[in-house]
Amino acid sequence: MPSETNVGNPETDTVQNNGDASADKNKNGKQKRKRSKNKPIGTPLLIATIIFIATLIFFGVWKCFFDTGIIGSWTFKIDQTERKYTYNFTFEDDNVMRFNYGGRTFIGKYNFVDKAPQIHIYASNLGQTFIDAYFDYEISGNIFTGKHLTLTDRTGLIFPPDEINSETDEQDLVKLKKKFAKSSEEDGIRYYKLTFENYATEPEIKKYDDFKADDKLVGTWLYKDEATGYSYTFTFSKDGVLEQLSSEMDMIGGYNPKDGKCTYNFVAAGGTTADFDFKYSVNGKTLTIDDDFKLTKTDDKYAYKSEIK
Repeated sequence: MPSETNVGNPETDTVQNNGDASADKNKNGKQKRKRSKNKPIGTPLLIATIIFIATLIFFGVWKCFFDTGIIGSWTFKIDQTERKYTYNFTFEDDNVMRFNYGGRTFIGKYNFVDKAPQIHIYASNLGQTFIDAYFDYEISGNIFTGKHLTLTDRTGLIFPPDEINSETDEQDLVKLKKKFAKSSEEDGIRYYKLTFENYATEPEIKKYDDFKADDKLVGTWLYKDEATGYSYTFTFSKDGVLEQLSSEMDMIGGYNPKDGKCTYNFVAAGGTTADFDFKYSVNGKTLTIDDDFKLTKTDDKYAYKSEIK
């Protein structure tokens, strides 16, 4: 008997093959569609990244060329052969203003005047008003060519009178103002425009050549006026620097203790100084000045902040 050979049915095989091919095609189609659906997922991330980078570039360009904000430290400087004048305004984010010249910094507030390019600056010390005035202001330039703040001085306070200077020195300040500031007269009053450059300054300190530290005096001492609640600290360093801090003022200068008397100075406008002195004695953690003011030893030169109500 002839052996049987298993021969496939061409029609059946074709149907099966077509079915397999069709199944593979459908499967591949689903995978392609699946991949097609997954592909756009990265697009929102790409768009967000582009927007973020564009925002950074825009902000950088604006900050470099178009920022007219007053926040920062601005200095007006005059160099003369015989004297040097440096005045600095520092405006902070929380409307705090610091006005510095020499070794003196007066701390106050500033506010902008609505509907006018003016700034109101106020500072006081021990209840006495030091600055309470309105200034026209303008910001010009950029970080590459240099930024400038132009203040129109309508009060004479940019060159403040200083109790250390003699009458001749005050007249000298007026001459300097006329020489270095652009001025114009309106209603019989002469206004001065002074341009401050965008940089900070370090306080000027004049130390005593024969300084010798008194270990009992070195450190920080806190004073509080019980009647007014006013507080400040004195910090005497080992290298001859005295710093007085309060909520209204920051003064730094040189000091020299000798035989129960402390001589000190703070640099004023134009680099001028004058010597002052007080008697002192130290008993443990109590410093007595001129037999009247008593200060307490502390580890924090900013301790006056917690004492002010």
